[in-house]
Amino acid sequence: MNPSISLKSEALPVVSLKLDNSDYTLSLPFTSVIEAEKSTGKSLKTLFEWWNVETHYLPALVRASLIQFHADVADEVTNKIFSCITTEGLSEIHAALCKMNFPKAMAQLEELHGKQSPVSQENTSPNE
Repeated sequence: MNPSISLKSEALPVVSLKLDNSDYTLSLPFTSVIEAEKSTGKSLKTLFEWWNVETHYLPALVRASLIQFHADVADEVTNKIFSCITTEGLSEIHAALCKMNFPKAMAQLEELHGKQSPVSQENTSPNE
């Protein structure tokens, strides 16, 4: 007898971004993750890998997250974001990317760490 396999399809998580009175939708379908891996040369299939990505790779991740809905302006929007962002804003974007890609795991981590995103806590890893 063959095992029964069922998959539950859920809506693709998105993040809305407003920049210079324009609205953008960020998403990370697997095709965008593949693009991010090509751009960074890093494996990005686990929360641990996303969590520990070096800061200088975040523009490539944001660009990849813009491709599904804004491929024609992904480079321009990414450059605008990173030309005016603060370190605190960078942490918020990093947390949003992790939440988009791993919503269930991030919800569990946030529950364990309270309302503050565990991504922003120093010396914390998702495996602790």
